[in-house]
Amino acid sequence: FLLDFNSKVNKNKVNITEVVITIQSGGGLVQPYALAAAQVARLRDNTSNITLTICVDMVAASGGYMVACQSSPGQLFAAPFAMVGSIGVVGQTINIHRILEQKGVQTLTFKSHEAKAPIGMLGEVTEEGIEHVKEQFGEVFDAFKTLVSVARPQIRDSIAQIATGKVWLGQDALEIGLVDRVVTSDEYLSDGFQVFRMKPYQREGIFARALHPSGRGNASCGILDSLWIAIVQLWSRIWVVWKAELISIIAKAGVVLSSSS
Repeated sequence: FLLDFNSKVNKNKVNITEVVITIQSGGGLVQPYALAAAQVARLRDNTSNITLTICVDMVAASGGYMVACQSSPGQLFAAPFAMVGSIGVVGQTINIHRILEQKGVQTLTFKSHEAKAPIGMLGEVTEEGIEHVKEQFGEVFDAFKTLVSVARPQIRDSIAQIATGKVWLGQDALEIGLVDRVVTSDEYLSDGFQVFRMKPYQREGIFARALHPSGRGNASCGILDSLWIAIVQLWSRIWVVWKAELISIIAKAGVVLSSSS
């Protein structure tokens, strides 16, 4: 967590003038990305004498762009073929209520209000439930557009035309104001800068975190992590086959497929 960046810099007598972050993300759940965007914005706002530059070499879409647009003014860069944008909200689910009814299976759902979990996998899909989900998605979408507009005021007037879920390549993104310059992170860092420290981030395996809370793993953790990855990959393949069969069954039974965006 960023607590007091300036005091740490001064304590170590390091003259840091710029922090460069490279982002590669196609997005995901809105809450984690919104939190990451808030943390990056805090780094930008709490260090007035330090420029926060964000580089996109491959992709910063949806939640990825939500984080990327928190750079200091004029400091959001993208490579020529980087994919940027996708400002929008999407979600989908399947509902097997009808197929269960056909098999004589009754599903019971108890909730305090219709707005509580309006659409689930087992219960009946209602028009009221669909409207509740659409309303929730609309609220998140409006908040997303506001966040981008505040971070990049130059596109505030055109946010309605930009926030369609579309992605742009670097040069096109520059022309509509999503980024400030077309350049790769390597090109930018080699442009006469003295790099004080470059720290790549790699997520630690779950076994290393569990067995070594201090963050110092060992060879056995690496083996366990590799085994865990193999299990996950095997399950993913099984899921793909099973999902295809499930979709086939659902299509034959005429089950409602529900999606919102």
